Amino acid sequence: MRNLYIDGAWTTPHRGQGREVINPFDQSVVAKVAEGDDGDARDAIAAARRAFDSGAWPHTPAAERGRKVYALADLEPDAARSMANAAALLEVVGAGIANALPAG
Repeated sequence: MRNLYIDGAWTTPHRGQGREVINPFDQSVVAKVAEGDDGDARDAIAAARRAFDSGAWPHTPAAERGRKVYALADLEPDAARSMANAAALLEVVGAGIANALPAG
Protein backbone atom coordinates (compact mmCIF):
# COMPACT_ATOMS: atom_id res chain seq x y z
CA MET A 1 0.00 0.00 0.00
CA ARG A 2 1.23 3.46 -0.87
CA ASN A 3 1.05 6.13 1.80
CA LEU A 4 -0.36 9.62 1.31
CA TYR A 5 1.84 12.22 -0.41
CA ILE A 6 1.44 15.38 1.65
CA ASP A 7 3.73 18.41 1.86
CA GLY A 8 6.43 16.88 -0.33
CA ALA A 9 6.73 13.59 1.55
CA TRP A 10 5.08 10.20 1.80
CA THR A 11 3.24 10.07 5.12
CA THR A 12 1.29 7.39 6.94
CA PRO A 13 -2.40 8.26 7.29
CA HIS A 14 -3.36 9.51 10.76
CA ARG A 15 -5.37 6.37 11.37
CA GLY A 16 -2.83 4.23 9.53
CA GLN A 17 -5.57 2.61 7.52
CA GLY A 18 -5.90 1.56 3.94
CA ARG A 19 -8.47 -0.10 1.79
CA GLU A 20 -8.63 -2.48 -1.11
CA VAL A 21 -10.08 -1.24 -4.39
CA ILE A 22 -12.25 -4.00 -5.80
CA ASN A 23 -13.02 -4.52 -9.47
CA PRO A 24 -16.84 -4.74 -9.59
CA PHE A 25 -16.74 -7.06 -12.59
CA ASP A 26 -14.80 -9.95 -11.05
CA GLN A 27 -14.33 -8.86 -7.41
CA SER A 28 -10.53 -8.96 -7.78
CA VAL A 29 -8.39 -6.54 -5.80
CA VAL A 30 -6.95 -4.00 -8.26
CA ALA A 31 -5.10 -1.85 -5.73
CA LYS A 32 -4.46 -1.25 -2.07
CA VAL A 33 -4.63 2.45 -1.24
CA ALA A 34 -4.10 4.60 1.82
CA GLU A 35 -7.24 6.01 3.34
CA GLY A 36 -6.96 9.48 4.80
CA ASP A 37 -9.22 11.10 7.34
CA ASP A 38 -10.22 14.70 8.10
CA GLY A 39 -6.83 15.38 9.69
CA ASP A 40 -4.99 14.14 6.60
CA ALA A 41 -7.20 16.33 4.42
CA ARG A 42 -6.49 19.37 6.60
CA ASP A 43 -2.75 18.67 6.42
CA ALA A 44 -2.89 18.35 2.62
CA ILE A 45 -4.94 21.51 2.19
CA ALA A 46 -2.61 23.50 4.45
CA ALA A 47 0.44 22.19 2.55
CA ALA A 48 -1.12 23.08 -0.80
CA ARG A 49 -1.99 26.56 0.43
CA ARG A 50 1.58 27.14 1.69
CA ALA A 51 3.07 25.87 -1.56
CA PHE A 52 0.77 28.01 -3.67
CA ASP A 53 1.28 31.16 -1.60
CA SER A 54 5.06 30.88 -1.39
CA GLY A 55 5.79 29.58 -4.88
CA ALA A 56 6.09 31.11 -8.31
CA TRP A 57 3.01 29.40 -9.76
CA PRO A 58 0.40 32.09 -9.00
CA HIS A 59 2.69 34.73 -10.54
CA THR A 60 3.37 32.70 -13.70
CA PRO A 61 1.45 33.83 -16.79
CA ALA A 62 -1.41 31.50 -17.75
CA ALA A 63 0.13 30.60 -21.12
CA GLU A 64 3.35 29.49 -19.44
CA ARG A 65 1.43 27.49 -16.83
CA GLY A 66 -0.41 25.74 -19.66
CA ARG A 67 2.84 24.88 -21.43
CA LYS A 68 4.25 23.44 -18.20
CA VAL A 69 1.18 21.31 -17.56
CA TYR A 70 1.26 19.93 -21.12
CA ALA A 71 5.02 19.32 -20.84
CA LEU A 72 4.44 17.35 -17.65
CA ALA A 73 1.78 15.25 -19.36
CA ASP A 74 4.19 14.60 -22.25
CA LEU A 75 6.89 13.38 -19.84
CA GLU A 76 4.67 10.72 -18.34
CA PRO A 77 2.25 9.42 -20.97
CA ASP A 78 2.07 6.02 -19.25
CA ALA A 79 1.22 7.68 -15.94
CA ALA A 80 -1.45 9.78 -17.65
CA ARG A 81 -2.96 6.62 -19.14
CA SER A 82 -2.84 4.89 -15.76
CA MET A 83 -4.57 7.86 -14.11
CA ALA A 84 -7.23 7.86 -16.82
CA ASN A 85 -7.79 4.11 -16.34
CA ALA A 86 -8.00 4.56 -12.56
CA ALA A 87 -10.47 7.42 -12.98
CA ALA A 88 -12.61 5.29 -15.28
CA LEU A 89 -12.54 2.42 -12.78
CA LEU A 90 -13.50 4.76 -9.97
CA GLU A 91 -16.46 5.94 -12.04
CA VAL A 92 -17.61 2.33 -12.37
CA VAL A 93 -17.01 1.57 -8.69
CA GLY A 94 -18.72 4.82 -7.69
CA ALA A 95 -21.72 4.02 -9.88
CA GLY A 96 -21.93 0.57 -8.30
CA ILE A 97 -21.91 2.06 -4.82
CA ALA A 98 -24.45 4.70 -5.78
CA ASN A 99 -26.76 2.07 -7.27
CA ALA A 100 -26.48 -0.04 -4.11
CA LEU A 101 -27.62 2.80 -1.85
CA PRO A 102 -31.29 3.11 -1.02
CA ALA A 103 -33.12 5.86 -2.90
CA GLY A 104 -33.98 9.07 -1.08
